[in-house]
Amino acid sequence: AYAALWGDPDERPFGTHFCVLDHARRPLHCSAPLPEAALATLSTRLAAGPAGRFEFAEAGGTQFASFREIFVQSRFRAGSWPVVAWQADTFALAPIVALRAMLVPLIAITLLAAALLGLTQVRRTLQPLQQLVRAVGRIGARDFAARVPVNGTSEFRELAVAFNGMSERLGRQFGALQTFAEVDAVILAQVDMDRIAALVVTRMQEVVRGRAWLLLLAEGAG
Repeated sequence: AYAALWGDPDERPFGTHFCVLDHARRPLHCSAPLPEAALATLSTRLAAGPAGRFEFAEAGGTQFASFREIFVQSRFRAGSWPVVAWQADTFALAPIVALRAMLVPLIAITLLAAALLGLTQVRRTLQPLQQLVRAVGRIGARDFAARVPVNGTSEFRELAVAFNGMSERLGRQFGALQTFAEVDAVILAQVDMDRIAALVVTRMQEVVRGRAWLLLLAEGAG
């Protein structure tokens, strides 16, 4: 009868105590003594509702308790029996403590991975800009052979294509201006026409694309 009424103690959850009270809030069966202060708190809480939670202090520390009333009046005419279950706070909070111990390093590793990934993405994004800045510096030094690698499909690719085209056009224009200046200098120095023609043909190879370059000179004194 005892086992049928209160159950097998070996089947109860580990570290959990139970106490059944009668309708007068007197203990009928408890797996561990329930302090008087806890009984007083339980009576106060039962007056507010048939179920709830509360805490109480014990020699071993704080205990977390949960209660619920079982109504047996209709079948056994015994009023209602409150059932209380409680655990020590160290046992009840052990999963939270373990999770916290695991969660903090996990969050730190996640933040570190996110920071490294962000740094990699930023460096990957800034690399085309750094190449563009170096190429602009070379053009400022009149090195019009500067080119920016054309990679990817983003806006940087369009910028690299436009920059390379601009660099090529500037190189041709500056080459043409330099050729005109050299030709003018040779003419002013009254050098013979053969040297002027050779200079023009040589510079034409740098300014104008083609397989062969010809210069036609009119005969006569004019």
